Amino acid sequence: MPEQIEMLASQILQVTREFHEDVCQEESDATWDNFLEQRQVLMTCIDEAISQGGQLSMIARQYLQEAHSLDQTIRRLIMEQKETVQQKLNELQQHKSAFDKYNYTYGTTAYGAFFDVKK
Repeated sequence: MPEQIEMLASQILQVTREFHEDVCQEESDATWDNFLEQRQVLMTCIDEAISQGGQLSMIARQYLQEAHSLDQTIRRLIMEQKETVQQKLNELQQHKSAFDKYNYTYGTTAYGAFFDVKK
């Protein structure tokens, strides 16, 4: 049982390392769902093994502590990317607003300027 938990903990660490590498890439595809699902499945397996009487060995604890520290780094990087995207979105909205003010392209600008009056 402890060997199984160690194996699962090392797999969590490996998936977390791959996730960290993917997040650190400049042009990441943001296919992070797969990493998150893999980690969740592994954590569920560890929970089940512990509930059946398994114990965390020191090696498994080290693996999980390293995975946790990498996870904290991943969260910080994702938040930075989120803030960058939010800034770009705000700039885009400002540019669009300025463009709409100076280049009104949604119809006539003067209400009633082109009414025909036939008598």
